[in-house]
Amino acid sequence: MLIVLQRKRQAAEHVEQLLQDGEDLLQGGGNRWQSRIDRIDRARQLLQYRFSFIEQKFILSIHHIRVEKKWYRQVLRKTEKGECRRAGGSILQQTAYTALDRIHQVVGIFTKKTGRNMARFFPS
Repeated sequence: MLIVLQRKRQAAEHVEQLLQDGEDLLQGGGNRWQSRIDRIDRARQLLQYRFSFIEQKFILSIHHIRVEKKWYRQVLRKTEKGECRRAGGSILQQTAYTALDRIHQVVGIFTKKTGRNMARFFPS
């Protein structure tokens, strides 16, 4: 039981760190072209890492799935505004859409396993 609690705590800390890293990447950075490319590439890697994090089913609760969904929507808003588009934003946007699809799949699996209607937790 202690090991399970320790893993949950580590996973929760990891999710929080990823959220902070993602926010820093989306808000910060210089105006130089290379720094933009580096930021986009780093953000894309981070998105893919979060995507695998979801696939490995380390999401601990409905709250964490909500947090993930909110984060990806934030990425999409940034790319749709054109802030990232020039330096590979379309790749970032595509990765975020893929991740959102995966979140919906995870929610679907959770719904089947628990028999609960999860639609009210995740309005479109």
